[in-house]
Order: sequence, then structure tokens, then C-alpha cells
Amino acid sequence: MKRFGLGSLLLLAGALLLDGAPVFADTISVSNTNDGFGSSYKLTALCSGNLCDVTLSIDTTSAEYSDISNVAFKIGSADSLTGTLGAPTAGWLTTASSLNSSKSCLGMNSDGQICSYATVDFADTSGMLQWKWTGVQVTGDLSIGHVGYKYETSDTMGNGLIVSDDYPTRSVPEPHTLGLLAIGLLALVVCRKLA
Repeated sequence: MKRFGLGSLLLLAGALLLDGAPVFADTISVSNTNDGFGSSYKLTALCSGNLCDVTLSIDTTSAEYSDISNVAFKIGSADSLTGTLGAPTAGWLTTASSLNSSKSCLGMNSDGQICSYATVDFADTSGMLQWKWTGVQVTGDLSIGHVGYKYETSDTMGNGLIVSDDYPTRSVPEPHTLGLLAIGLLALVVCRKLA
């Protein structure tokens, strides 16, 4: 009887280990209640496998500056946009780059960010602004590493003010990892009770 219970538990753990490709956790998010310029933001990624929908919401109700011209984020070791971008105003484009205070999304991008920028009309600050990227391909572990955006002091591209928040990379445990941990703990409990 003791061997059957422990053997069954080990068989179940083995089946979980052999079950398909790794799966990312469903959602991950970060927020900042004060960006230093009167606004707050929240970045959320909803993922299925290594394909994510990412939403950046910025509450600019009390913003000190009139416009936002660029936004950027990083949720994997390198990200790429295979889908679309919904922005507060028309004419936004997306590239694999990082923010630059004077030249839009033309930073060095040594860490695999996605950067979107206005080509026609900046997003006017005065309320809730939202950008939504669908179909973001994530390479590596899912972990929000960076959120940034650029304020402009007028309706022309200039030397703007950048909000640039880096987050320590911490992987979100995959569902299978959490399941294996639970099975391991259960096995310890069963072994103690049977001993």
C-alpha cells in the first residue's frame, strides 16, 4: 500500500514534467503612483504562451506637461510586435528601440525594448491615456523589466522629459512549476504520515 501511493505520486509528477512546451503565466503587471511629473501608470501583460497583449495606462489628470510623444516597455529578454498598436491619437508607429530625450524612439535599445512614437499628433495630457499592443512576441522569461514614456513641453518634438523605470527582472513561475511544487509538498506530507 505504501509503495502504491508513493509510486502513483511519482507517476503523476513525471506526467506533468512531460506535458508539452513551457507555458507563461497568464498576467503580469507593474504600476507607479507618482512618475515625478504628476502622473501615474500601470503596465499589464496578458499572455498565452509567448504571445502577449500589453496595455499601458497613464493617468495624466495632474500632469505637469502637455503632451506624451513616445512610450516604451520591455517584458522579456527581447520583445517584438507582430500585431497591432491602439494609441490615444492616430499615426503612432512601433519599433524595436528605446526612448531618446531628443530624437523620439532612437535610443540604443541594448536591452530589447518596444518603443512607440507619434508621427502626427501627440497624446494630450489631461486624463486617462491608454496604449494597447496586441501580438507582442516575448523571447525568454516573462518579466516586466522596463516602462518609459516621454513628455513634450509643446506640440513639436524636442528635448522632452523622460520617465524611465527599470524593474528587477523576476520570472513569473510557470503553472507547471507551481503544480510540481504542490505535488512535492504533498509527497512529503504523505511520506511522513505513512512512515
